[in-house]
Amino acid sequence: GAVRGTVAVPPDTVSVVPDVTQTDLYVLERTGLISELPISGGSPPVRFSIGHDHGRSLALSPDGSTLYVLKGTPAVANIAVVNVATQSVRRVLPAPGHCVQVLVSASGKQLYEVAGTGHYGNIQIFAV
Repeated sequence: GAVRGTVAVPPDTVSVVPDVTQTDLYVLERTGLISELPISGGSPPVRFSIGHDHGRSLALSPDGSTLYVLKGTPAVANIAVVNVATQSVRRVLPAPGHCVQVLVSASGKQLYEVAGTGHYGNIQIFAV
């Protein structure tokens, strides 16, 4: 229950996920900018953009090679599948406008997107 450290993140951070070695954090800003921040500090952050704003949620594949970036507005959303090594978008998956979070299965073979409003909720499952 004790705090082990603190990592400064941008003020408009909406989602954070650690890398598989737990030495870095991937940070998604509302603007769609992604930062890879070293947890121990020392080296400068690596920053890259996925080209869109309205960032919502991040998920990382179990092998650490792919980031899934949920972005969009209440009306339109999608999930960018990002190659971590090249920091480039491989493909884009559809998502409902009211999608609020993405998660990856422990096997890395399924992607879950959580969608909902005050009137409905569901989880969509993609094979990846």
